Amino acid sequence: MEKLRDIQNYYKWDKIEAIRKGWSEEEKYYIEDRNGRKFLLRLSEISQKERREREYLNLKKLENLEINTQRPLEFGICNKGDSVYTLLTWIEGEDAHQVLPRLTLQHQRRLGATAGAYLREMHRVSAPSNLEGWSTRYERKIKRNIENYKKAAESYPQENDFIQFIDENIHLVKNRPQTFQHGDYHVGSMVITPEGTLGIIDFNRQDYGDPWEEFNRLPFCVSISSFFTSAMIEEYIGKQPGEKFFRLITLYVISNQLGALQWAIPFGDDEVQMMMKQAEEIYDWYHGFKRIVPKWFQPK
Repeated sequence: MEKLRDIQNYYKWDKIEAIRKGWSEEEKYYIEDRNGRKFLLRLSEISQKERREREYLNLKKLENLEINTQRPLEFGICNKGDSVYTLLTWIEGEDAHQVLPRLTLQHQRRLGATAGAYLREMHRVSAPSNLEGWSTRYERKIKRNIENYKKAAESYPQENDFIQFIDENIHLVKNRPQTFQHGDYHVGSMVITPEGTLGIIDFNRQDYGDPWEEFNRLPFCVSISSFFTSAMIEEYIGKQPGEKFFRLITLYVISNQLGALQWAIPFGDDEVQMMMKQAEEIYDWYHGFKRIVPKWFQPK
C-alpha cells in the first residue's frame, strides 16, 4: 500500500484491510502487526491536517477516563506529504445496532446504562474557556439547519410544528454549559465486544457544546431498542429526567432532523425516505407535541 509506506511502523504490519462501511470521508484501515496487535488507521487529505490534529489531541484528553474506547497512538503525515494519518487502538466487537436486538431486555438496559455512564465521563472534559457562548453558536446552527432543509427537494409534513416547537423553546439554550462532545453518539458509533460489553468508536465528528445536545441522535437508538435508550438517559441524568431536559433534547432532535434531510439527498432515495420516516416517528413520540416525555421512554 504505497500511500502508507512512509508511516514509521508500516513494515511491522502483516495485515492491512480497507474498511468501507460508514459515512466518513476518511479512508479507514484495519491493521494487524506481526505480534498480533490490532489497530485502526484513519487517513485524510493533507488539507484536513489542522482538524485531524485537533481531534487527535482531544482524544488524548479522554485517555484517563473510565471509557472503553479507541486510544490515540500516533498522528503524522504520510503519502509523500499528501495525507495525514491517525493510528488508534482497535476495539474488537460487532456493530451495536446489529447485536442489541438479539440480546435480552435486561442486557439491553445494562448496555444502555453503560452508554449513559460513558457519556457522562466524556462530558467531564470541559470546553476551552475562550469558546463562544452556546446560545450564539447554537442559534446559528439552527438557522443553518433550517436553511439547508428549505433547499431540499422534499419536505416533512410535520415541518410547521417542528419549526414552531423550535421557536417556542429556543430560549432554553441560553446559559447552557459546554463540554467535549463525541458528536455522533448513537448505536451506530458503538460495538458490542465478544464479552458482551460496550465499546465507543467513531469520534470524527467531535466538538464542544451543550452536553445534552449529544442526544440529538436518539432516533437511531430508539429504532433499535427503547430499553437501551431509556437506560442511557436515566444513567446519564442520575435521576428521573425533568421537563427541561426533555424539552431541550426534543429541540436538538428536531433541529438535527431538519438539517439531515438535505444531508441525505446525495446518498439516494433510500436515505431520504429513512429521514422522512424518522420525522414521522419523532412527531408520533410526542403525539404531535401534546406531550413532552416521548412515549418510548420507559423508566426502570
